[in-house]
Amino acid sequence: MVLSMPRILGYDLSGDEQDDLYNVTVLQHIKKQEHFEQVGYLTMTDNERIVEALTESGVKVHHLQPEHRPQGRVNLWRRTLFLLGMFLLAGREGYRKVHLFHLDSNVFSLLLLLPFAWRIHVTGTLHGYPEQWLKRMALLLLLKLGIVNKVVVHGNYTHQKMLMDGLDESKVANIHIPYFKRHSLESSGQLEKIRRELSGRRHPLFLCLGTLNYEKGIDVLLESLTVLRDYEFTVIVAGPEGDYTQADLDRMAEHYGVRDKLYLDIRHIPERVKQYYFEQCHAVVLPHRRMYTGLSSPLAEAAAHRKFIVGPRYGEMGYTIDTYLLGATFKAENPEDLADKMKLLLHRMKEAGKPPAASHMSIFAQMLRNEKLFGERYGRFLA
Repeated sequence: MVLSMPRILGYDLSGDEQDDLYNVTVLQHIKKQEHFEQVGYLTMTDNERIVEALTESGVKVHHLQPEHRPQGRVNLWRRTLFLLGMFLLAGREGYRKVHLFHLDSNVFSLLLLLPFAWRIHVTGTLHGYPEQWLKRMALLLLLKLGIVNKVVVHGNYTHQKMLMDGLDESKVANIHIPYFKRHSLESSGQLEKIRRELSGRRHPLFLCLGTLNYEKGIDVLLESLTVLRDYEFTVIVAGPEGDYTQADLDRMAEHYGVRDKLYLDIRHIPERVKQYYFEQCHAVVLPHRRMYTGLSSPLAEAAAHRKFIVGPRYGEMGYTIDTYLLGATFKAENPEDLADKMKLLLHRMKEAGKPPAASHMSIFAQMLRNEKLFGERYGRFLA
């Protein structure tokens, strides 16, 4: 008697383009390795290129209906309902395995849905080590009970912490996130407009890239600039609105008296424009709060472009910057310390005439180049 291969369903409702690129890479490689009869993906993305890439690879795409899609931050109750819907879909469609691409945000919901989770083989990606005691204990309970069978992490800090907590080494894989570079159809006219506008701004250029969410600390960065008003520089703030809107940024910039220090490009940033910002900037600033415990895509992109990085001395991000000597770290959520680090960097750049070199950048950057290896390791681990 020949046993049929299982089906696996990927689950992620973030809707973020960078997250979708990550998920697509993983799912395509899982499909290619042919360990599963069917590979599915439950998503809320409207990106036609993402859906087309998955469909062409043979991945079955399940869409969350527009009227059910989360808007803004999702509380525990709604998050649990979405997860319940995923388990019900998995049961109807015959998926015996599910992979939660954001296990971090589903820990408590999994505990609430134990009767449903028992029936399905659950794996997950943990983007950052849970520093809060209650969440850490809940995650460890899920792992000890076998509710969550395997975990993928993205850095030595989280990997070592999980092993110290007693997780079996065969149950956790440390797979570094690659730099997902994609081509876009951004018009040359729009790019030329940005070039002209930036040519008249004061150098050096700092880049702060990403969705304007509270956890990413754009307000911390703006407050830090108040003590740097006498210095010459420009901060490029690029990314779509989130918890903060462009109007919020305008109000904060006016309040702190730093409007002339900012170049705002508040929208979903096309890949070619993003590349241009990374090529032109002298350093990248990541003002994230403590609640953001993982690595960020801009950190990987900055490292791939060998840019000096200023980030929080906390969690996986701080560990990575300090371990690989990628730049400088500041006390998380402390505008004064962030200002001190930027001030020191400005002095060093003025004396040397260029940004300081990050000592081990080439080592870390090399780890980010191999997207194929990333997908293959991921697929083998989940098989």
